Amino acid sequence: MRKKDLILVGGGGHCNACLDVLGLLDSYNIVGIIEKNNFKLEKMDNVSVFKDQETVKLSKIYRNFLLTIGKIGKSRIRETKYNELSSLDIELVSLISPTAYISTSAKMAKGVNIMHQALININVTIGENTIVNSQSLVEHDSSIGSHCHISTGVKINGGVKIGNNTFIGSGTVIHEGITIGNDVIVSAGSIIDRNLPDDTKYY
Repeated sequence: MRKKDLILVGGGGHCNACLDVLGLLDSYNIVGIIEKNNFKLEKMDNVSVFKDQETVKLSKIYRNFLLTIGKIGKSRIRETKYNELSSLDIELVSLISPTAYISTSAKMAKGVNIMHQALININVTIGENTIVNSQSLVEHDSSIGSHCHISTGVKINGGVKIGNNTFIGSGTVIHEGITIGNDVIVSAGSIIDRNLPDDTKYY
């Protein structure tokens, strides 16, 4: 099968993790990585680097784009870039590792990144542009909003509801039935046994 050309957007650490997943999928020909206009390198890992100002021009040549910017804390860079790309006539690709398990009943919006060994169980919903990172568990009947980052090794038990633009730090355990609002930051290793309203910082 002919590989599809793919443009990556963002060249940081999360991009490296995405490249690893893409290597296993072997479905795409990576044309290049879009980076900031002041970025100095012409290549990263032997992949061509384009300037952000070239995005519109590239969108007229290539159809498939993958957002590879990560999200830490309340940073909205990933969300902003996602909205910019959504305004173009392109396909925003979702990335799903072949080592992840996703229930056939789970529903995921466009642009998600589901990384190595993530486990998405029955009746889960995940909003657009959300990252579920390596070895995280999202249990039955839980919902995660848009533009979130569920970091590595997080355990989300059944019936949990997480709002938009929320960051859950590595190794966090969220008890069943908990509701977490929008724009929440949960630090690594937390045990969440109560609801967290919008704009909470839980350390």
